[in-house]
Amino acid sequence: MISTEKEEKYVAIGKIVGTFGLKGAIKVSPMTDFPERFEVGNRIFIEDKEYKIVRVAWHNKESKKKYTQVRLWLDGIHRVEEAQPLVGKTIFALAEDKPELEENEYLFQDLIGLPVFDEEGKYLGELKNIIHAPAQDIFCVDDLMIPAVKNFIKKIDLKEKKIIVRLIPGMERS
Repeated sequence: MISTEKEEKYVAIGKIVGTFGLKGAIKVSPMTDFPERFEVGNRIFIEDKEYKIVRVAWHNKESKKKYTQVRLWLDGIHRVEEAQPLVGKTIFALAEDKPELEENEYLFQDLIGLPVFDEEGKYLGELKNIIHAPAQDIFCVDDLMIPAVKNFIKKIDLKEKKIIVRLIPGMERS
């Protein structure tokens, strides 16, 4: 685990789910929509230790753009016995190494904690979590689950630090 005083400096980008082969490769389940976080030469952090990615292989293609697993070879890890203790650990990247975002793209860590309002200005709660679902992401606002699509997410305003949503019958609290 990254030490608490450093938490703000890092962002979780993957979870190590296993090893691959005898030469110390690790299998990673990505926790990011930015595959460039796993490019050769990038620095990653596992439990306060820095590693450099020396080889990458994407695996289990789910769609045209999305893979469910990446295999990484890291400097300093050359045997399966060295990789095995890393299984179950989270991989972090420096928060300052943010990827370039296109219009209407956001980093999840910038959204979590923002207050959410309906179109009439009624406070609905705080964005607690974002679930990666097959069709689209889902915003979890206290006990509400709101699909992260234009029909429901009307505005994300990072300057004003708020999210405005449209609820339809059946989504509202009783």
